Amino acid sequence: MGGSHQKGRYQATGRLTVKMTNPLHVARLNSIAEQVCFNSTYLKRDRTKGSYSLLISILALLWVLVWIPIVKAAETTKTPHYPNRPIHMVVPYSAGGGTDILARLLAAGLQKKLGVAVIIDNHPGAATAIGSEQVARAAPDGYTLLVTTGTLSVLPALYPKLNFKPAEDFQAISLFATAPNIFLVHPSVPANTLQEFLNYARLSQTPLHYGSSGNGGIGHLSMELLKQIAQIDMTHVPYKSGAPAMNALLAGEIPAMINNMAAAVQQVKTGRVKALAITTTERSSALPDVPTMSEAGIKDFDASAWFGMLAPAKTPQTIVETLAAAVNEIMASSNIEQTLIAQGVILNQSTPQAFDQIVKNDVIRWSALLKQADIKAD
Repeated sequence: MGGSHQKGRYQATGRLTVKMTNPLHVARLNSIAEQVCFNSTYLKRDRTKGSYSLLISILALLWVLVWIPIVKAAETTKTPHYPNRPIHMVVPYSAGGGTDILARLLAAGLQKKLGVAVIIDNHPGAATAIGSEQVARAAPDGYTLLVTTGTLSVLPALYPKLNFKPAEDFQAISLFATAPNIFLVHPSVPANTLQEFLNYARLSQTPLHYGSSGNGGIGHLSMELLKQIAQIDMTHVPYKSGAPAMNALLAGEIPAMINNMAAAVQQVKTGRVKALAITTTERSSALPDVPTMSEAGIKDFDASAWFGMLAPAKTPQTIVETLAAAVNEIMASSNIEQTLIAQGVILNQSTPQAFDQIVKNDVIRWSALLKQADIKAD
């Protein structure tokens, strides 16, 4: 501020200039500055009383009291650009399985799209509970993500003392793919159709074994459902994830399993395993000669797998929207689409809200099935 002496009185003149980057702060400070200058201009007091100096001091103090909180607020509310460091993508399955294959395709796309490294962390075990809990307990900052399957929704019924709640402790981002499961047998099994296998199982002196990616996995539940409908007895052999279970089938250690299409297509095409039926109501374009369960004699059988990305609960909405948009864009690219279709995977694009509802609905649906079938974690 400046002052001029006119006829024995002081008259305040001048202009306050504020330089800030936030337009809201600039507008607010300029408004205050104009009021200060206006009041100062018309506040005329007798010089001998010194009251004008006192007023100027008060105005200066008020200015400082207003300025400091605004500057501090600007510093504390400034949000760093996301992402600005590597993202860890937790896959609760072993490397080489169907979920891991899809996660690596997605990670490569995100790395190009977002401009930061996307690191795959495989943490299999306990029907995906180990890796899932790691993400549920992570900081909600968008740098620890979960890529998993519908098995997530099975966990509460499978483990009553689960340390987290799938319907509450995650922020859904995108359900990006679905895939039919496929009933597989080792080439040594004397069956080329599903009905031949069921007869073979019924005539076996001891229950046949079947493998799965773990207790409560979609492959496990699908086989248990088949056992109920077909009225056969088989013994479950759970593995840590789909990859070691598939390796056991290829080695002839187990005669049969239901696995997701993405992990099985190439093995079927090369003749290393036999595909007897698809677990959805429609045939797959990846293996068009393989009949559906309904066509093979098991009516109203539908058990597909979904693949999705989730983050810890309370992840900021801006980060959720950034990731959801990136995932949808990546999955819509022609290169990814061709690769996934060849694996028998069906592309999906969903909003975080729609995916969240799917997770919650599946928790209710699978809880009822597990209770009916008396399926528990071993």
